[in-house]
Amino acid sequence: MQNRLLTTLSQWVLILIGAFGALSSEAAIADFAGGYASNLSTVEGDPASAVYYGRVELTVTTKGAVTGKMLTRAGKSYSFSTTVTQAVGSTTANQANVVVFRNAQKIGLINFTLTINPDGSLIIIGENINPADSMAVFASESSLKFATFTGKAGSTPSWAGFYTLALVAPTPSVPTVPAGAGYASLTVSPTGVLTYKGKLGDGTAFTGSAKPSINGDYSIYLVPAGYAVGGYFSMELNMTSLGLQADSADWKKAPKAADKAYPGGFSALPSVIVRPWLVAAKGTFPLGNLLGFGTSKNFNVAFSGEGLADGNYSATLPDTARVTLLGGIIAVSGAPNAPAENNVNAWNALWSVKLNVLTGVYTGTQILRHTVGTKVITRKIPVEGVFSMPDSITSAPFAYGQYLVTPIAVGSKAVSGLVTFTGPITENPLVATAGTYSARMDETLLEDGSIVNGVYVPAAKPARPAGSPADNQVVKVVISEDLSKIIFNGVELTYIGPALNGRVYQKTYVPRSVGALGGQFAVTIGVNPVTGQITSLAGLTEFISVSLSARSQTTIFEVKEPFALNFTKL
Repeated sequence: MQNRLLTTLSQWVLILIGAFGALSSEAAIADFAGGYASNLSTVEGDPASAVYYGRVELTVTTKGAVTGKMLTRAGKSYSFSTTVTQAVGSTTANQANVVVFRNAQKIGLINFTLTINPDGSLIIIGENINPADSMAVFASESSLKFATFTGKAGSTPSWAGFYTLALVAPTPSVPTVPAGAGYASLTVSPTGVLTYKGKLGDGTAFTGSAKPSINGDYSIYLVPAGYAVGGYFSMELNMTSLGLQADSADWKKAPKAADKAYPGGFSALPSVIVRPWLVAAKGTFPLGNLLGFGTSKNFNVAFSGEGLADGNYSATLPDTARVTLLGGIIAVSGAPNAPAENNVNAWNALWSVKLNVLTGVYTGTQILRHTVGTKVITRKIPVEGVFSMPDSITSAPFAYGQYLVTPIAVGSKAVSGLVTFTGPITENPLVATAGTYSARMDETLLEDGSIVNGVYVPAAKPARPAGSPADNQVVKVVISEDLSKIIFNGVELTYIGPALNGRVYQKTYVPRSVGALGGQFAVTIGVNPVTGQITSLAGLTEFISVSLSARSQTTIFEVKEPFALNFTKL
């Protein structure tokens, strides 16, 4: 692929003149058959700075017939047809005047010259004088010839597969340019077609497809939905050279007062990172193929950029997180005024983010709370991005994303900030306790009786509910991966909060009619906060049977405390 070939009109003319004699090898017109693409640029009166103008895609037959389409930055699309010929002694195929668009008087308003080189590059020089479009002199900026793969054995690209793309560190780094990372999931099919789907750094969605060159090059140009005339996004990828791409993306948003984000517009050059995404086998940890870390491994989370400086949001933002087997990205801890470490319920109420294990994209929401006087303003903002997995984890980001937030001030527009996941990877000892245990229970009867008009009297025991362990019974205890529940002797108990060096899980039995069984079944799991070892497993089981009469209220109850004499992780 050829990049940044033309920056001034004089350079364009010299290249056009030289194209007819500089190349050495002869080629028959049939050798030019195939598909081509070229991004276009224009100097727009500033010879020092060429900017993207549009795109041309065309197909050449073995006889030299050409059909194609031209897209301008104003979002206009035109179809055209022409022919190319090869002069005696020339190594190029040429057409001196391609008419793309004529007015009602049959006057050509969009025309260009076309040269096709044997290496597959195009030289296009033209002008658009259509007053209903974006008028400018334009020329080819980069070009390629499409390769053909059948998708069958022996005819598939070596780079077919799944990838993630991150658009990071846009320049210039100023408040008027979104700080959030753009992202996309990429798929290269067995026929070489690359499909992409994601969002730009300002939250604008984009999707599409591109065809490859024989060397794995792809040229992408689009006008994002909702952008004003003059806005565009362009990037060039090489899927055989992964990591940081050689060329930055080119991104321009034209001013548009009605836009909810960045109505003043901007021009930026984000760096492009492409990395493979390996889809894990069903039931296995989604990041294990690349990183080997599991559900008990913490990593760092950081927020930076605009929109979070107008209030103290540290009480709701996480600074560490982890990934579950099903792709849940669970917040673990935050600032001192945030929820306690591993308080799953509290963090899940603030941060709800999940990884799509098939694409590497994560999406979700984050709660922000802002206090104005005595009023607390609660907002939910989107958090999304992509995992960009390196060969090893360091303090550099391995996932990039964005948040989009509208500042509190009246009349403010939405701004974008950066979200990153970084190493080092550390052990979460509490989460390491998840799994299945066997425990032998010692049961103690604390109380057994009834209350009649406020006076305790002995009474028959109520029926034992499911899950209540008998004395000396061996039970199975399953602690869920996300720590949100346990299954104790077949009964599912939900996490209700932390205890001193432990966690409390509980199920409540609510009486539904006179004489029905009610009560609570609670289990406390004691954990060493340093080693993650379970230090105790105790339960408080309170079974209550209620009956009512006109003369008195009778409560028959039984309170038992089962305690694990020993337990083993299975």
